[in-house]
Amino acid sequence: MFYKYLDFPKLPSNLEAMCLDIDNLAPNTKWPEPKNLDKISVDYPTENFAKYKQYMVPKEVLVWLVDNGIVHKGIRIARIHCMFDGPRVYPHFDYPRTFAINYLLTDSTATTCFYKHKTNSNLQPTRSNELFSPDEIELIDSVILEPRCWHQLDVTAIHNVENITVPRVALTLSDK
Repeated sequence: MFYKYLDFPKLPSNLEAMCLDIDNLAPNTKWPEPKNLDKISVDYPTENFAKYKQYMVPKEVLVWLVDNGIVHKGIRIARIHCMFDGPRVYPHFDYPRTFAINYLLTDSTATTCFYKHKTNSNLQPTRSNELFSPDEIELIDSVILEPRCWHQLDVTAIHNVENITVPRVALTLSDK
């Protein structure tokens, strides 16, 4: 299973509003660019892909996450992720992360998809933001995740998000 729902408390509406106030959040300036975008953009014209930005989580939200036992020793990173202006994100690994705990802040019919590599079934992530073209991968699972419910994803699997029709904003926690 590549995802599971978690029994964590819902984020209070005032903190949710802070996370959705993108214009007033500090951007994460350390987000690396994909390594092989030039190879992939031949197969996937870049206009077919969503823009992706990360923002810092407001202090009040971090305090709430700790006070409610959601942030623990294995979680080292908390960010706001936003996907917009395009129908999908590139299929990729999240190396060096091994998991992502997400709380979707916006309603969406977007589908989270998981893939296997067609020629190397034992392929493991070895570098940050490695991207894959459609001819390299095969769909093995997909899910439309519920908004305002905590879930955990296995981000060591090749994955992406399809059918992004409205901005998709999530509070995300991870190990690296």
